[in-house]
Amino acid sequence: MKKVRLVLISLLMFFAVTGCSNEDKNLLDKDDPTTIQVWHYYNGAQQEEFNRLVDEFNKTVGKEKGIIVEGSGQGTISDLERNVLDSINGKAGAADIPNIFAAYGDTAYQVDKLGYAVDLNKYFKDIFISEEIGYQKPKIEFFDYCFRHIEHFDKDKALIIGDSLTSDMQGGINAQIDTCWYNPQHDKTSIKIDYIIHDLKELENLI
Repeated sequence: MKKVRLVLISLLMFFAVTGCSNEDKNLLDKDDPTTIQVWHYYNGAQQEEFNRLVDEFNKTVGKEKGIIVEGSGQGTISDLERNVLDSINGKAGAADIPNIFAAYGDTAYQVDKLGYAVDLNKYFKDIFISEEIGYQKPKIEFFDYCFRHIEHFDKDKALIIGDSLTSDMQGGINAQIDTCWYNPQHDKTSIKIDYIIHDLKELENLI
């Protein structure tokens, strides 16, 4: 029998939704699909996996529900963050604000403070933001804070999933919880990691 785990997901990116906030699912019409623009900074294997997932969604759930996802690479993470903020601030020549952008928590936090992020709190029991906690991964203080605020938390049933060796995996090691490295590029490391996956679908065998 698989070991039941409480999964602490250290997101590969923090998705900030900046539009398409209609809660009424009846607004969707498969004969007149809604297009969702997603900006990202992926390249190589990550971009290939992202494109595969988008294509799979558009051909299945998206087609059924009336949703079309369009991904747009924005260069580096710095390029993406600058483009998002330029769009929000109405800078001349900037593109329209995307519905979703992939970035790290500090940028999502900034966009939220500017009033352009959709409130996703109802979909999560707890959300931990380093800027609010006062500590960042891999510092043990960040994890100690999270653990104290998760009801009935048990380290033996916890797993941190992430793509960063220096913050996610090292943070999990510092916190003494199991680690799972998302490594689509098949990179090498000398860090002792409990689990390594190359495809997100492999998570089904771990949790």
